[in-house]
Amino acid sequence: MSSRSPAPESGNPLDDSQGRRRVRQNRDLLSGQWKSMGGEACPTNAPSGVQDESPGDRSDSKATKSEDPPDQIRPYRGATSSDFSFQVASGGSQPLRRSSGEGAGGTPRGFEINTIVSSEILAASKPLARLVFNDPLQEMKYSEVIRLVSVFNSGPGLLYPIVETVELLQTVERVFQLLRESEKPQTVQRQITAAEELNSTKTLTLKLVIANALTLESRQISRLAQRHFDSVRESLGSSFWSLPSLGGIVNWILVALLHFHLDEELQASRVAAHAARLCLEMGINRKDANCTFKTPQDALLATKVVWAVFVLDRRSSIALGIPFVVQDSDLNTVMETPDPDSIYLETVVRLSRIAGEACRLASRISDRSVPLSTADIDFLDYQISQWQLRLPPNLQFNRAELQSGQFDPFTNESSLYMSSILFLRANQLRNLIHRPALYSADRITANEQYPRTAIDVACEAVQVLHELNSSTGLVERHAVFFKYFLVSAFSSLLLAIAKAPVSYTATRVGLNVTLLAQLKQSFYRALDMFKLFGTRAPSLLHLWESVNSLEAWAVQMGLPSRAESGDLSWPNAGGFVLPPQTLDTETSSNPAPVINGAWLEG
Repeated sequence: MSSRSPAPESGNPLDDSQGRRRVRQNRDLLSGQWKSMGGEACPTNAPSGVQDESPGDRSDSKATKSEDPPDQIRPYRGATSSDFSFQVASGGSQPLRRSSGEGAGGTPRGFEINTIVSSEILAASKPLARLVFNDPLQEMKYSEVIRLVSVFNSGPGLLYPIVETVELLQTVERVFQLLRESEKPQTVQRQITAAEELNSTKTLTLKLVIANALTLESRQISRLAQRHFDSVRESLGSSFWSLPSLGGIVNWILVALLHFHLDEELQASRVAAHAARLCLEMGINRKDANCTFKTPQDALLATKVVWAVFVLDRRSSIALGIPFVVQDSDLNTVMETPDPDSIYLETVVRLSRIAGEACRLASRISDRSVPLSTADIDFLDYQISQWQLRLPPNLQFNRAELQSGQFDPFTNESSLYMSSILFLRANQLRNLIHRPALYSADRITANEQYPRTAIDVACEAVQVLHELNSSTGLVERHAVFFKYFLVSAFSSLLLAIAKAPVSYTATRVGLNVTLLAQLKQSFYRALDMFKLFGTRAPSLLHLWESVNSLEAWAVQMGLPSRAESGDLSWPNAGGFVLPPQTLDTETSSNPAPVINGAWLEG
């Protein structure tokens, strides 16, 4: 029999557990609740703000959990996701099961948004109620806010120019003027006006920009970032039931970016999908949408918002292997006048259209019993190469300059940041369309060119990330962002290790010495970068813990250990045994190295 709290005195309006829970819920939503990374998740049958139960409630909740445990269903991951490739490489074996930033039941480790909003919560989230609590902007200095705006503009603001810097700085001036005036005695009406301004759409945008910048710098949830997010989420919840607005969509995009920076792909995808739906509801994706706005500036912003949503939607679709929300036929917006700040975004939109075709192809040939559509692969590969050739000069990635050490990170870092991302995006698409060639030994033996290209493309991505990390501070500052490309390339390396053919003589297919050396070097280099990411970004530590055991697995599958990896003729190198005189398959009559049958056991 569970212990109960003493019964409340007669006449107390909160004499039932439901009333207590409703009060706690409103209080938590208004004041914000700090949760550390990996903290205990909320019960699945309660809003995220409700955690502090009375002893009696806690006893009953435990009994309920034991009788009716929540479903623990693994989220679906489609053919374009790296998880899918990991499972193909492992054949379902435990060593390759990669954990994500979610708990067993899909519980996020970072920021949370209540999607179920009761009428009591909506009433409690009015601006006047917030007067009881301090706004997080009151903790900050004007100079610090200006600096964080600059941090945002040098990262996400470059890639997704959906926040006008001039307007944002004007909002900063206006907000800090209100905060200075709030220190003086004021009438209730002026306090209400100040509270409304602190909760206006533009001020909410400022708070989300600050939260993004703080998260970028700390690479995890910071207390101040959490407070800023908590201060806007009631308004976000209220807007879910309201008519969409352009400023509201901008804020949803900023929330999606916030989840991306915390390595929460699933939550980011959901928010981006919601923003995409709002764009479709407003009709700003149509070609004639520009005439519906009062000013050219609003029309330009609407175009950039639609493009940003389109790119984020395609990115999430590839990462999770699920269908995208915005179809190619839905994107009909055109920019009336060229905007220099949108050149990168406009370029990525064109690549994202190709990404849509790549997703369809990857899903179609994910069934290993289906022959590779080599003609489709060749055509998409050609489209990607043409897209790269047509890039503006300032967005073309100059790898030779990076390798030679002639790059000046202080004068050209913004250009390098954008050009390197464009290069890695194109590389990832090539990886995506060639990777199915590594799904089975039969495909590898039947399509010699494509598995080699898949390995080469994956190795190139790892090498470029290594060079960026060695020569610049971009990878360190944007570890979560660049991790996305590393995981995609690493999945192809695992497939190559697990699914290479048994013997050269039986299959007439072999990997040349140079490619094998690349494979070994890239595999260990990728593991080192995962470890580096885990030390630089606490939100990525779980990723390193997931792949740490793969080094021993790869050696068991025949890959030489680190000590052996420099010598391909090492006698214990499993399937990589080479005659000492065989140095180059182009000039030697000896057959290329082969991978033994142990590699097929994955």
